[in-house]
Amino acid sequence: MKLRKEIRDTCAASIEERLEKMKEEAERLLDELWHAETYEEFMRAKRELMFAILAALPLDRDSCPFCMRSYSPLLMCRRCEYAKIHGACNQDGSTFGKIWNALRALKCALMEYYKGEKYDGVWEAEEQKCESGALMGNSGGEK
Repeated sequence: MKLRKEIRDTCAASIEERLEKMKEEAERLLDELWHAETYEEFMRAKRELMFAILAALPLDRDSCPFCMRSYSPLLMCRRCEYAKIHGACNQDGSTFGKIWNALRALKCALMEYYKGEKYDGVWEAEEQKCESGALMGNSGGEK
């Protein structure tokens, strides 16, 4: 099936705009990562970067050539060539539905990844032991 130029251009422009926004956000967050002075600052920026990447996924109507081809929102899914093979995007079990559900689950997991907790420096004592050779009860003299 031949893709109409105006549909291609509209969808490609939409995707490009999303990626440009994500690139700007990613650069800002990478700068925060490079300048983080605490684990908490680093983890917050890293989590926000992951959210920005997910937000850039082209899963909206404006980036779908099949959605853009449909003239009537009421008939769009019934006539959609993509839906005939993969199921209508708004149906449970459709390919798009599976992607959307996985994305939602990933966003929920990212909320758990870092929730703003404070780290108390327990690792610092262990790192000092490693650096001094006193790891796992070894005072440095035992082999």
